[in-house]
Amino acid sequence: MVSQKGNLQFKTCGVEFSIEELEVARFIANGWSNSAIAEKLHISIHTVKSRMKKIIAKTDAKNRTQAIAILTMLNII
Repeated sequence: MVSQKGNLQFKTCGVEFSIEELEVARFIANGWSNSAIAEKLHISIHTVKSRMKKIIAKTDAKNRTQAIAILTMLNII
């Protein structure tokens, strides 16, 4: 883990994932809906979607299913 501006992050293969991004990814990997994740984490659905979009971009995935598969394959989540 690296610390940047006080935010904990996980860095692998030169890509950094925030703790919040990985938290959302874990819920998605376990089949949770965006609305259920938002409610559980006390954040907006927009924030859940935004974090997932960042994960998709960082993993160079085509969609959230592929992004979660990549994170799982790399043992990040």
